[in-house]
Amino acid sequence: MKTKKITQTSIAAEAGVSSEMICQLLSGKKKAGWKTAKGLARATGLEPIIFLEGSLEEIREAIGLFMKGGGKSE
Repeated sequence: MKTKKITQTSIAAEAGVSSEMICQLLSGKKKAGWKTAKGLARATGLEPIIFLEGSLEEIREAIGLFMKGGGKSE
């Protein structure tokens, strides 16, 4: 069985944001607004509050774990 590779670009597409926005969130250059947080929550299966109020390390960990885990559980 082939596993789908999860990338920042694929998360961005599913969340309805640009891959540049994902890069800026992960580098700490920008914080997520409500619309971005909701999209990321939908894409990752996590709570929007992580992207709104989480520290840079928490946001990196959340997105990194999602990418390593192969996606949200259905």
